[in-house]
Amino acid sequence: MGAILYRHTCMKLEGEAERMDRRAKNDWELGCCCWECPSEWGECWRGAWEAAKAGRGLTEEEMEAALRLVSAEDMEKFRREDGSIDYKAMSKSVPLQADYTPLDVVFEDEGLLVVSKPSGVPMNPPHRFSSGTLVNMVIGHTGEAPFVAHRLDVWTSGVVVFAKRKDYVKELHRQFRERTVKKEYLLICDGDPPPGEGFTVDAAIGTSEGSSLRRVVDGFDAKECQTFFVVDSRSPDGRFAVLRAKPRTGRTHQIRVHASHMGLPILGDNVYGAEASLYIDDQDLMETNAKKIQRTLESDPDGIRVPLKLHAHTLEFAHPET
Repeated sequence: MGAILYRHTCMKLEGEAERMDRRAKNDWELGCCCWECPSEWGECWRGAWEAAKAGRGLTEEEMEAALRLVSAEDMEKFRREDGSIDYKAMSKSVPLQADYTPLDVVFEDEGLLVVSKPSGVPMNPPHRFSSGTLVNMVIGHTGEAPFVAHRLDVWTSGVVVFAKRKDYVKELHRQFRERTVKKEYLLICDGDPPPGEGFTVDAAIGTSEGSSLRRVVDGFDAKECQTFFVVDSRSPDGRFAVLRAKPRTGRTHQIRVHASHMGLPILGDNVYGAEASLYIDDQDLMETNAKKIQRTLESDPDGIRVPLKLHAHTLEFAHPET
């Protein structure tokens, strides 16, 4: 199957990042689809969107939204013996909401949708009657709930693939599980990388004691992880560098943890980078995205470090039809 190969050039770190021209060309690779996000970094990072409300508990506004979507008659089905409403059970009866915010569509056919996710946009809504996430935007675009093939962290921008056909899901999940999908990320980090064109980090990652959010090298229940980094450019003063990360495994926060482990934390990383000092604990980190942006801007008024400078640049996999 022929695929369209979209490319955009990597921004060089020369003072203020410059936007580079975007190029696209047709390609034919024996059924192998390779998409590189066409959105310029500046658009992704400086145009961070406020995401849906954080947290698992229902606010008064969310409860009111739920009540508008469920009739009084249907609501009685979810009333507990004590007279209260089981909102969690009720929410499962509510269709996922459509968000008609325009998507940056990279590729689309009858069975696949590949989009460029902006930084600050969550993948999924915390409740079915909430909106403002990538899944809601896909529903607004296609009219139907998509099948999620993989995920990006809320602050990571870049290429994401959804299945529009259920029979594609198993094959896509197999490719991710068996690590045949090739991924490449672009990032800007603090620090000066080791001499040479690149380096490999081979360090197991597990959960951090006393934190439900953080991952650490050799943490609890650690699993093997490998990331290959290519040094794309360095600032003359050695303060920053642009790297390309090619993960060979797919653990939570893998690139962010491995970069920090090497003394090269990603700019704007409020968990593993310099911005982590702005937060007290996990609860503090779970504040809304708008507050996170504001807090970082107060310490960095030029906005150079807002938001996270990590971009999923390339995703390559076999089309399920091949």
